[in-house]
Amino acid sequence: IVLNNISITRGSHGLKFGFYYERNYASEGPRTLFGGSFAFDADANNPLNTGNAYANAALGVFRTYTEGSNRTTARNVIDLFEWFAQDSWKVHRRLTLDYGMRFSRATPYRFPDGDAAAFVFDRYDPTRAPLLYQSALNSAGQRASRNPVTGELGPAVLIGAYVPGTGDPTNGMVTARLPQYTGGFTRQQPIQLGPRFGFAWDVFGDTSTAVRGGFGVTKNMIPSSGLIAGAANSNPPNQFRPQIFYGTLDTFLNSTG
Repeated sequence: IVLNNISITRGSHGLKFGFYYERNYASEGPRTLFGGSFAFDADANNPLNTGNAYANAALGVFRTYTEGSNRTTARNVIDLFEWFAQDSWKVHRRLTLDYGMRFSRATPYRFPDGDAAAFVFDRYDPTRAPLLYQSALNSAGQRASRNPVTGELGPAVLIGAYVPGTGDPTNGMVTARLPQYTGGFTRQQPIQLGPRFGFAWDVFGDTSTAVRGGFGVTKNMIPSSGLIAGAANSNPPNQFRPQIFYGTLDTFLNSTG
């Protein structure tokens, strides 16, 4: 942080000028489900389902297993510049006016490690969109998913999910490693204005009764790191979180893939 204020008195005017600079470093920490996460909740579509989440956990029957592909930190940097000018003017022995303006400029969050991503509409190509599993009925009349490429039926839980090997699952996504996004994913906002105004009036001129009032606009120029970096950190292609549906801990532990 760098700051400095200067005060100058000229006749009935009390002038004040100041400058403030802050560079803020933050990180959302290692973010991933890298160690893996099991969900044992009941699911009628699970052929091994007991109908009770506790019983599923006791038997090692899971609905889903999720694991992140890697760890990311979303280390980020933002700069804030602010400056102001203010005047306290004693218009009359019974009336004083205070007025001024604060100017603020904050840069977008930047990610020096490049481990952040965002969706850009202009980068999205409908022709590269992955196909989705469709809704269908199996031979028993039960709801199931259908692969539009092979026609193969699968669990209903896959309905609406991407079909592997079709399209680009990161269609429209960009990362902070690209030269045009090293300065962040949002446009630089214009200088923000924070006007100030106040007055003090000695009503009867004998200092027994005073009326005071004021007005000001104050802006929060640095948004929460979690709101910006938290989501951008775990977006693909920086991090994927594939899921396995319907299995047991025994088969999972004995798998080699």
